[in-house]
Amino acid sequence: MAKGYKIKVLLPYFWCYLRNTDFIPEFKKIKKGIDQANEIIKEIALEENCFYFKDEEMYSPEYFVDIVHFSKVGMRKFAQGIAEYIKNNWAAME
Repeated sequence: MAKGYKIKVLLPYFWCYLRNTDFIPEFKKIKKGIDQANEIIKEIALEENCFYFKDEEMYSPEYFVDIVHFSKVGMRKFAQGIAEYIKNNWAAME
């Protein structure tokens, strides 16, 4: 739909915070699935000429309430990152 209306799409990276995946085997599976999903998101962004947002600073325990859900501070950080990304790339998005 976005392509039909010539709207640029922003695809965000899927973050998780796993300190040590060795002590719980299921965490390795979760991390593997998240990594695979992120590779697919990145491929789609490249193939479809979408914007791709990944903030390396999101890897901090203070930004998560568990391994995949952002805390209130994490949501604020994520929103600020997206806003900054859009601001810096606005001309290319039009």
